[in-house]
Amino acid sequence: MVHVGGAPALTVYDLPMTVTPDVLVERFFGRWAVDFDQMCRSFEITLSRDCGWDQRPLARTIGPEEAVRFLQRCRTFMGLDTIEVELLSLAVNQNVVHTARIDHLRRADGTVLASAAVAGVLKVEGDHVIEWREYFDPTNLAFQALGSGMSAAARAARSRVLSLRN
Repeated sequence: MVHVGGAPALTVYDLPMTVTPDVLVERFFGRWAVDFDQMCRSFEITLSRDCGWDQRPLARTIGPEEAVRFLQRCRTFMGLDTIEVELLSLAVNQNVVHTARIDHLRRADGTVLASAAVAGVLKVEGDHVIEWREYFDPTNLAFQALGSGMSAAARAARSRVLSLRN
């Protein structure tokens, strides 16, 4: 990224512009798959300061700072690096966007931690999401992440044993 006067230069995603609610949401989701920093940045610029992101029973955050802290905890404890959003359907009623999607949570090496079917409702005002609710099966997500973590640990242990043999 080019720096101008000590500040990072803006990317096309950072430029203020009024877009339709569906385009705003598609761009928001699209940045999650780039890398962890872009995912966090998308939350910072897309969520309003008082946006409630409700994905209970996992978490409820208010504003982009809390949302990014939640993502950072997921990175620390689960190894989350990116989320590839497979958008199955999207419907708009005025400023409310309804989505059906599959989120593929990935580690930095690209392996899948878990995939979850998610229904979401995002309320948009101008260039910001002002309210966001998500519905999914947290039990399924937890079992997948646990199984994925065990598989990763087994692969790492096998690799270590093989390296000791050589």
